[in-house]
Amino acid sequence: MENLIELTSKQLNQIENKSANIGLFIRIALYTGLRYSSISNIKFTDIAREGNHYYINITKMKRQKTTQKVRISKDIYLRIVKHQKQSKYNNFVIEGIYSNKALSIQYINRILNYYLKVSCHKLRHTFALVNKLNGTDIDLISVCLFHKSINTTMIYATKALNLIRLYGRKFINDYILQMKKYVCIMEN
Repeated sequence: MENLIELTSKQLNQIENKSANIGLFIRIALYTGLRYSSISNIKFTDIAREGNHYYINITKMKRQKTTQKVRISKDIYLRIVKHQKQSKYNNFVIEGIYSNKALSIQYINRILNYYLKVSCHKLRHTFALVNKLNGTDIDLISVCLFHKSINTTMIYATKALNLIRLYGRKFINDYILQMKKYVCIMEN
């Protein structure tokens, strides 16, 4: 199952006991599909709540500064609020161990490889694959992943078809059901 992450609550709890930062990183990455660079730059001031909706404001600096709201679950929002109260530096959500800087991608990958045998980018792939396997429109997945070209996102459509052929629809449906605890399933 090289393209699918098997993630159990037990594994995630082990990781969170080792590092609350990494556990929170995994939850945000799987739920949103954001890249390491976007997640590592999230500050506590980027977290927002509007009624019963929770967001991370992601700022992109290209020719001009743009901010996009990325939806998160209430559970992730509450974990971030709790994490902020325990934060040593109170700046970055995924802060460094000894400084007021974001955790390095090398450190995150080391922990992920130890517990899950994956890299942080594989979490992004899982978000896209689970959504495509669930029937989410490829254009919507492309927008969520901030892809410039739909051709990049089409890779996941091809992988999804191959996985269905390889494992069968029942196995895929069971997998989606398992991963719904962690991945935001988008509606078309």
